[in-house]
This record gives sequence, C-alpha cells and structure tokens, in this order.
Amino acid sequence: MTAARARRGAVAFAWGVLGFALPVLMLAAVSAWNGVYPFGPASFLTEDLLYQYVDFFTWFRAVLLGDESLFYSTAQALGANTWGLYSYYLASPFNLLVALFPVERVTLFVWMITALKLGCVQLAMTWFLRRRFGLSRGAALALALAFTWSSWTAAQLRNPLWLDALICLPLMATGAWALVREGRWRLLVGATAASIIVCWYTGYMTILFLCCYAVFECFLRCVDEPGFGWRGVARTALRFAAAMVGALALAAFTFVPTVLAMMGDVSGRVAGEPASGLPWGTALKLGGAALVLGAVGVVAVVAALRWSRPAARRGLRPALAAGLLAVAAAALVVLERLHLLGVTCTLVELASGFFLGGWRVNEVPQVSAGAAVLVLALVFLTCSRLDARKRAAAAWLGFALLASVWVTVLYCVWCGFRAPNGFYSRIGFFVVFLLVWMAAAGLAEGARGGLSRRRVAVCAGVVVALAAGLGLLGAVPWGCVLASAAVASLAAAGAVLASQRGARRVAGPAVLSAGLAVLVGAELLFGAHLAWSQLYGIFTQEGQDAYAAESRDTQEALTGADPGFYRVAKTYTRAFDVALNEGLAAGYRDLSSYCSAHDGAAIYFLNSLGYSQEGQFSTRYAEPILPSDALLGVRYVWSTEEPAGFVSTGEESALTGARLYRDLYALPLGYLVSAGAEGFSFDELGDPFTRQNAFASALAGREVELFRPCEAVEEPAADGTRTWRAQVPEGAIGYAYVEASRRAGECQLVVDGGDPVLENARFQQSIHAVTGVTEAPVEVTVAVAFTNEGESLARDAEEARQAQDAAACLVWYLDMAALEELVDELGARPLEVEAFSGAGIAGVVDGGAEGGLLMVSVPNDPGWTVRVNGQVVTTADIAGGALTGVSVGPGENRVEMTYRTPGLVPGCVVSGVALAVVVGLTVHERRCRRSV
Repeated sequence: MTAARARRGAVAFAWGVLGFALPVLMLAAVSAWNGVYPFGPASFLTEDLLYQYVDFFTWFRAVLLGDESLFYSTAQALGANTWGLYSYYLASPFNLLVALFPVERVTLFVWMITALKLGCVQLAMTWFLRRRFGLSRGAALALALAFTWSSWTAAQLRNPLWLDALICLPLMATGAWALVREGRWRLLVGATAASIIVCWYTGYMTILFLCCYAVFECFLRCVDEPGFGWRGVARTALRFAAAMVGALALAAFTFVPTVLAMMGDVSGRVAGEPASGLPWGTALKLGGAALVLGAVGVVAVVAALRWSRPAARRGLRPALAAGLLAVAAAALVVLERLHLLGVTCTLVELASGFFLGGWRVNEVPQVSAGAAVLVLALVFLTCSRLDARKRAAAAWLGFALLASVWVTVLYCVWCGFRAPNGFYSRIGFFVVFLLVWMAAAGLAEGARGGLSRRRVAVCAGVVVALAAGLGLLGAVPWGCVLASAAVASLAAAGAVLASQRGARRVAGPAVLSAGLAVLVGAELLFGAHLAWSQLYGIFTQEGQDAYAAESRDTQEALTGADPGFYRVAKTYTRAFDVALNEGLAAGYRDLSSYCSAHDGAAIYFLNSLGYSQEGQFSTRYAEPILPSDALLGVRYVWSTEEPAGFVSTGEESALTGARLYRDLYALPLGYLVSAGAEGFSFDELGDPFTRQNAFASALAGREVELFRPCEAVEEPAADGTRTWRAQVPEGAIGYAYVEASRRAGECQLVVDGGDPVLENARFQQSIHAVTGVTEAPVEVTVAVAFTNEGESLARDAEEARQAQDAAACLVWYLDMAALEELVDELGARPLEVEAFSGAGIAGVVDGGAEGGLLMVSVPNDPGWTVRVNGQVVTTADIAGGALTGVSVGPGENRVEMTYRTPGLVPGCVVSGVALAVVVGLTVHERRCRRSV
C-alpha cells in the first residue's frame, strides 16, 4: 500500500511539474520568437508595465529593504497614502521576491514572477478541471493550458498584477462547487479572501463573477437532484453569503484601509467630463432598464426550467429558454442599431475576438481559448445526451458575460462603476473560463461515449465557417483562418476518437490528450506571437536600463551636492511623456503622478494651477511654472530647454541632453502663511492664472497679482488656425494657456512660428512660457490649431466644432517684481526641515511674537498625527486639503508629523477575529466528524 501510494504521489508530482513547466516554456518561447527580454533586445516592459508598474516595483523593493515607508510617500504629487497603491499593484506575495534582485534587474524580476504566476495558473486550473469533471490528467492539462495562455493572458501580461486573479478564479470556482454540492466552505472563503488581498480591483470583478457562477452551479444541482428544492437553494444562498462576508472579514486588514485610502479619489472634480454618447442620466436609465429586463429574463428562464414541472414538459422548457435567449440577444442588437445602447466594439470585432489573429489593441476583446476549445464548447451546447436545461443555463451565463463585454454600461459595472482607461476587455478571462468549462463538460461526455460523430463534425464546420466569414470581412488574417480550420478539424477528429470505444484502443487516452495539448499549445503560442507583435518592440531593454541607471546616479549626485529637503521635477519621461512615477523609483520628491491610487485633492490642486489637464487622475509636470514651483518648493528642474526664470547648474544628461536648472525663488517645503489661507480652495475660480493669483493672495493675506493679462488681439482665422498677438511688458515672463473643453479634442500650440506643442491632451496641457524674463517690451504670436485627434469626448463633429469655437488662448505675464516681493515675505519664517518623507516630517519654525499658521506642502491626510512641541494638534485644510496647515505658537516650535494608515488597525482587528472564527469552526467540524 505504501509503495503504491508513493508511486501515485510520484506520478502526481511529475504531472504537476509538467503542468507548471509548460506555460513557463511557452513564455520563454514567445519571448524568444518576438525578440523580447531576456531572450532579445526588446524590453519586456510595455504600456503601463513600463509607464507605471516598474517604478512601483522599484519603490516596493526599497520598502522591503527598509529604505522607504509602505504607508506614505512624498515622491508623488505632493504626497499620498500609498496603501491603495500597495493593495492594487503590489500585494501579490510573488512581489516579495523583488528584494532578492538588484535594482538593475527589476525587469528580470518582472519576467520571472510572470513565469511563476503562469505556472501557478496552470496548476490551479488543472486541479479545478480534474476535481469538477473528473478528467484525465492529460485532458485537464490540455484544457487548462487553453485557459492559462488564452488571448486574454497573452495580451494582459503587461498587467502582471491581474494574473493573480487567474490563479484565484479556479480555486474560487472549486470552492463554490464544493459549497453547493458538499456544503464545504473553507476553500471558498480562503480563495475569495486571497483574491481580495492580492488585488482588490480584480477581486471585486472575480467576486461578481463568482456570484453568477454559484447560481449556475446551484441550478445544475437542482437539475441533477430534483429533491434539492427551494429550501436547499435557500440554505446554499445563506452559506454562500456567509462565506463572502467571512472572506471580506479575513481580508479586512487590507480592504478597510484601501477603501479609506481611495474614498477621496472619485470626486467629480477629478473624474472630469462625462464620456461620449448619451448623457449620463439617459445612459443610467437605459442601463437600469437593461438590468431590469435581464432580471425579468432570468426569472422567466428559472420559471421555464423549473425542476418541479411534469416530466412531459421538459422538451418545452429548454426551447422556451433558447427562445428567450434569442430575443434578448436580438433586443441588444436592435438597441445598438438605434443608437440607444452604447457598445464597446462592433459585432464583427466581438466575433473575431474568439479566433486566432482576431485581436487588436483596445478594439477587440480577448476571449479566445483556441479553436479546439471552441469546438468542444459547441459540442457541449449541442450534445443531446446532456440535459438541455444544463446547456441552456450555460448558454445564458455565456450570454450574460458576452453582453457585459459588449455593452458599455454593463462593462462599467464590472469595472467598478467607472469607465476604464484602456486595456479592453478586462473581464474577457471570465468568458474564457466558461468556454473551457463547457469544453471540459463536452470532453467528459465524450469520454463516456456520448458524442455523435456527425454532431462533432457539424460543430467543427460551424467554427471553420465563422472563421472563414471573418476572413472574408478582413477581421481575421487568412493564414489564421486556415490555422483555426486545421485545429478545429483535428480537435473534432480527436473528440470523435475519444468517444468511440473501438477507436480508443488504437489511440489511447494518453495519445489523445497529448495531441490535444499539442494543438492547444501550438495555436495559443502562435496567437501570443501575433498579440505580442502589437505590444512589444517599441522600447529596448538596454535603453530602459540606461535611463534608469542615469536617473538613480544623477539623483544621488544631486543629493550629495545639495543634501537639503526640496522637490525635483523633469519635463520629460523615459516613454511618451507618461512614465510619471520616476520620483518613486529614483528617490526624489516629484510633482508628477500616474497612479490609480492617489490623493485626489493634490491632483485637483496641481492640475488647477495649470500643470496638467483638469479632470484627470494623473498629473504631468510638462513645463515649469515659476511662481507655483517656488511656492511648492521645486528647487531643481531637468529640462531639454532652458526654463524661463531658472538658472543652469551646469549638469547635463548624457542620454537625453537635458540640463539641470535651479529655481532661485524656491521656498522651503514649509513656511508660515496668513491665517486666511485656512479653508482656501479653488472652487468657482476661473483659469489657472486667476487661481495662482488667488492662491498667492491667500498665503500672503493680501491682494497679490502675480499674473496679469497681456494686451492681446485675435487675428482672423486661416486654415482653421486661430492666432493671437500679445504684448509682454518689461521685467516679466509671458505665459500662454489653451483654455478648451476636452470635447474640442487635441490641438497644437505654436509660439512665434516655432515647433508645435501638443495641448488639450490627457498628459499634455499646461501653462507654457512664451518668453524669457524680458528686458524690454516684447510682442509674441501664439497660434492654436485643433487636430480632431486623440481624446475627444464630443458626440459628433458638430459638437466638437462648437467646443473648438468656444476655446481661447490666454496670454498673461508674470510680474517678476511681485514674485520677488512675495517670496521674500513668505520666506522670512521657514520651516527648518530635518526630515521629510513617508516615515515622517519634522522641523523647527519660529512663530514670531504671535505665532501663526504653518503651511506644510503635503496633503492634509487624516492619517497624519501632528505634534507641536510634543502636544498633538489638529490640522487645517489649505487649497481644499492639498496642503496642510498647522497652528504654531510664539517663538520656536518643534513640529513633528507621523503617519498611520487610516483603517489599518481596525481592519487588522476584524481580520484577527475572523481568522479566529474560521479556525474555531474548522476545529469544531473536525471534532464533530470524529465523534460521529
């Protein structure tokens, strides 16, 4: 018995190693095929993996090594609670491995954890398929490979934080099945809690799918066990609800502080203008109507399929369900054709997403698991030996998922009731999961000899015909059509062999499973190659490494030359002006930020000053704004052009040619301001110049006019270009700002016939200096031409034209004398900073004879505890909470600020109690079993 058990264990281990290795080898193969690091010159970092995540990983490495705080950072947009950043991007346990890699090899770390995650996805899905359907090891491995390397995975490796959801999903589905069938709850609770912990965003989507899947499994049990009844359904529903509550409680230690960290980031001020299409009110009404109709349809299906009906009517109920499904699908199509329903893609694009070579970035959903899986799924849906009610239920679940992928309102519900930026379709892996589920059910039926050769052939023919039709429409390349046809035909032949007992003697299960694995692996490898050809190859790894190394070295040199506390900014980034988190990675305090977890008040404040486009959740420091830089403590700026009012330090970048400039007007990161600054905000103020004047006036406690409008005249438009001539007086700097709605689309700003500058774009809209410090009056010419490209939220060309006609170019000048007077006044009583980081802020300030209000240039986050001379004091909002006000008394005051993540302690208490309850229930159940 021991030897037999050992042999079984060895076989299981060998299959596990094989299952883990296959997707890893495929990753290596597709990397080599496309010339991607570490097997080629192209960087493995692309899109947000390059723009955001690599900097987050570098920062997290510093956190693990004790160099940075996990809870707060001052390196992004004045400062931010970083728990939301951690819980969304970095909470996966795989990320702990970054501490083992040198900072120069962070990209290799990303590739390695991607490989590890793919291997774990394969193991989890294989285990689910064997447990749920009793498939052989080989068959389960082949179908799991279709899930692991689906088109969704191939396209979303640029988002490694989402891959953990692929590991958790099969475990959660197994847990739901065990709860429904056996009443076991521990796996469901643990896997669901893990999905929330590793990434709350995908955790939300996965739990939403899990609710649908649990209903689906519950219905299947009702079909198999007519005696289960409504009472059984009610008991299962209560257990499932308790399991979800338990999972949330277990994850409360990260979920509660995450919710509190993100609560301030969804204000209308940051959300910007509504998306194109129908007004939000109409869209919500239509969305509500669609949801009501869907609910009515589900109720009708349940009534039609109810297991308590007489057996004589079983044929009618599935037919009714199929009819309702057809009506619902037709209704969606009609609403879309009447422009009453927003959709994410065309029907042709939706269909092409199921086939090899059909995916296109942000246009086509990634829902392909290969032609073999598609054939087997159709075999399941058309197999007459399977209960028609099961097939109808699977079809309805598939319809709901596809509708969620296609209909904009439903898609936004899955994405957290927000319109997501890019990475369509984020929920495609649920469709893939259901396809693999149906394929496994069809294969299991084939293993029992329940498949008709004719039906299998028809299903393969349907797949080939669909692929050919898409080829004729130009949606899928003909080479991919032929490949899909070959795979579908071979898969159909294999399915027929597997279902025929005589044929199984010639080609055993192992041979058939190996053949299926080869078909699936080869097709998906080719599909991944095609997908990667759209995503990789733009940036080289050598260039990325060189830039990151120079960024670290130059910052280290600057810190050595000037060891004080100040902010540093760059007017450029390593990639398309959107890699805005360099301060986190290189260890300097930056104003730029591109992160879904941010401080909304700080972003709103900076964008309102004119640094970046209003309404966005990101801020890009596109160009220095001398007075704002001075007031916020920006002492140094790297720029490829000499900024107006700055002086060169002589340092130059060997890679970019940029030079380091110093702002001689820069104030410290804290200083005394007028008591009237408390409660100041930009609400109902106009353009950025007016706001900067108001901000300066609030700080000084008197009327301050830093900016004044130039005498400007608009000339007649020519070729769609609008031109203004303006006079900038002596002793000033001229600035221009394009004031336009986002509905007007992108435009180009040209100053005195120079090179055009992109404006009114997501990462490019700021105040621009149009002169240096003038020694005599200067005339400047600014021209604005709208391109109607890029991000335009207009419903049609007429609305865009109206928005463009309403746009204007504001030309103002900065009074240098007023700036010098303001800086001298506010700099008279600075905070002598001793520490300024996420670990804490400390310093000494002279309150004078009467004391005053100290402004510290970090957001007034509720997590701060502020002590003045050892006594805890309350803080005040400045600029809507983007800055912190601290009251200090007369004379010398020692100010200390420490940060504790809001909600972390109560969240840990809830998680501790939940864990104790889970352990207690587990021990109690085991004792009860032993006693029985």
